[in-house]
Amino acid sequence: MPATSLTTRLVLLLTMTIVMTLTAVSLVDYISSRARILSAEEARVESTVASAVNDLEVRLSVLEESTELLAEIIQLGDYSEAQLRQLLHSAVDGREDLFGAAIALTPRFSASPVEGFAAYYYYRDGEIVFNDLAQAYDYLLSVWFRDPASAGKPVWTEPYYDDGGGNAYMATYSVPMYRNIDGESVFYGVVTADITLQELQYYLDRMQLGQRGFGFMLSRSGKIMASPEPGNLLKPWAQTLPNPEHSEIWGRLITRVASGETASADVPCRDQDDRCVVKLAPLQTTLWPVGAYYSEHEILAPLRDYLTKSLLSGLVTLLLLLVGVIWVSRRITQPLRSLAIATVDIATGNFHTKLPQARSRDELGRLVHAFYIMQQNLQRFVSELEQETASRNRLEGELNAATAIQMSMLPSAGKANITEDAFYLWAALQPAKSVGGDLYTYHLCSDNRLFLAVGDVSDKGVPAALFMARAMTLLQQYVNTDLDPGAILFELNNELVEGNENCMFLTLFMGWLDLGSLQLSFASGGHTPPSLLNQAGADSLAQETGPALGLMEDVEFPLNQLQLLPGELLAVFTDGIDEAFNAEEEQFGFDAFNRILSDTAGQSLAAVGQTILAAVHEHQGEVPQSDDITLLLLQPREPGSQRNSISLEDDAGAISTLLAWMGQLLDEAEVNTTVQGEAKLVAEEVVTNVFKYGQLARGSAVLVQIQLEDGQLVMEFRDHGVAFDPLAEAQRAQLGEDTESAAVGGLGVHLLEALTDAQSYQRSGDLNFLRLVKHLRG
Repeated sequence: MPATSLTTRLVLLLTMTIVMTLTAVSLVDYISSRARILSAEEARVESTVASAVNDLEVRLSVLEESTELLAEIIQLGDYSEAQLRQLLHSAVDGREDLFGAAIALTPRFSASPVEGFAAYYYYRDGEIVFNDLAQAYDYLLSVWFRDPASAGKPVWTEPYYDDGGGNAYMATYSVPMYRNIDGESVFYGVVTADITLQELQYYLDRMQLGQRGFGFMLSRSGKIMASPEPGNLLKPWAQTLPNPEHSEIWGRLITRVASGETASADVPCRDQDDRCVVKLAPLQTTLWPVGAYYSEHEILAPLRDYLTKSLLSGLVTLLLLLVGVIWVSRRITQPLRSLAIATVDIATGNFHTKLPQARSRDELGRLVHAFYIMQQNLQRFVSELEQETASRNRLEGELNAATAIQMSMLPSAGKANITEDAFYLWAALQPAKSVGGDLYTYHLCSDNRLFLAVGDVSDKGVPAALFMARAMTLLQQYVNTDLDPGAILFELNNELVEGNENCMFLTLFMGWLDLGSLQLSFASGGHTPPSLLNQAGADSLAQETGPALGLMEDVEFPLNQLQLLPGELLAVFTDGIDEAFNAEEEQFGFDAFNRILSDTAGQSLAAVGQTILAAVHEHQGEVPQSDDITLLLLQPREPGSQRNSISLEDDAGAISTLLAWMGQLLDEAEVNTTVQGEAKLVAEEVVTNVFKYGQLARGSAVLVQIQLEDGQLVMEFRDHGVAFDPLAEAQRAQLGEDTESAAVGGLGVHLLEALTDAQSYQRSGDLNFLRLVKHLRG
């Protein structure tokens, strides 16, 4: 065939197109398949680690609860050493969740003050074996005795080899016991429960991580508690790395996990010059890192095999197509019929159909050529459309990540609910797009001042979010200064003007609240006036304001002063609220905002905020949110007001908040530590059970009140849950039965009755009232 013939050119063109198409398809298929396989494997490993962590959490939680219950029973009774041994034997008998348990007393409380008392029962070859640890070694120097005595609370020890005791690698949960002697809480001894490192290894062996992958566990100090190499037990993790240069990567991972985070990283493989993946998650109970290690190279082996087969198949396909193109090119063109068939195929969406070949340059040749160009354009359009769709999906993912990053810059990630001795504060931000330009921040300074700011960047979307991030960063540097708000806005404005080529601007409310005098000094840069709710109702504040920030240098901002009173409520918000439009293009407005704010008088700040935002969204109806919405509520408190009560919503930090509040309140009342511990245990039991079984409505809270009067500690619990009298309706567990088989809440009823002197319950309206009284002895 001549080099200039249509057949030759058509064969060459089609061959190049096919080769490029197969190459592109193979490349795209490999890249997408690789990403999909690695993503699926990462998700599976994360799920596997989370499952192992959850199983271990459940296992350790049951062990902790049973150990603490045994310690509480011993503290409440007066048992002989023989009875203590019997209690210990009963606690260990039939328990598959522990290796052994011990009761060890301070020598002064032992029948033999010289040797002491340290009874230990553990399993050996499926049988319960007794060991007198007072004879085996000096148990007073052991970590399982010293650590809880020093800490004054239950602790998990570092892993160790119990030489002379259970003769096994183990970790121990130790609970200190105290006795009230002459009005003092005196350290009495400890109750322990052991779990072997071999048992922990069982949970990690269940991870399916390939031939080169494995699960492992570290202690808080970085010792290896479980790994596929028994010889590494109790070694510091850094000693097991093949290359000391890699310790920095591992060190960062373990530091993050030690603070309660989940972490992952690509690390050099131990046995090959390859990349591996490590994922670490902490046990919340003990902060022991649980990890998974696997090889990307091993995971991608099936994909490489598939790619090899695909390339071979592609070559065969290419050869067959080349033969077919040459054969068709040599045939005499059947112009109209072939072209009609090709036209129908193209019209039905088959853009890859073969067009009839035309050897001549007549009208048929030009027509075929025109159809060929049309076919290529259609293919390119579909390809571009697919690429554009993929690009849009990728952009959406990036915007979601940007939203998370932006919200993380705000206090409490865009939704704050703060209770302090001097004030309540609640704030929420709702962007109109994936990312927005609103901001708020607050900071309680050491000189008893509260710094707060609310701002709104012009425009929305990514540019506004970037300008907002810059403003937030600059604003933080003024938190600990002595400048008044007007001076801060002056400095901040000049910094925002620099490099502001897009003429973005920021309206900002910024103030200092003196928590002693409740004097609020504030300045406004073109921001929406705040509203104040007091006994006379709610109204917008008159304010002197300067221009928006970021447009002109050296602009002065007037200083405003406002004397707040305890109980008054200051509402600072952005124009996304008052300028919210409905379908009739009517704004929400200041009057509606102040009317709703007045109607919420007496409610908690969380209820006020949720009511206002719900009213704004109801006003908008089906109209999409046109601007970012930010609302910050501040309410000063009377000195010492409501110190004897706290409102708790069901979240991860509720119990910690309750115990910290009780500790501070009872410390100030000089209640001894024994009574404090019993009161905290009772309160935690009640609130936990209300959250679990009370069927509370979303946003509903439990109110806890404490009164100290006439030598009594009175605790009252109120909730809007289902009607339930725990004193009469709870199915009591039989004392002595296994914790796993005890009725739900049954042991808690025994606990309430054992640790308090009087109990009563009543149902009033839709409220449950539980009142518990404890006499303050000594």
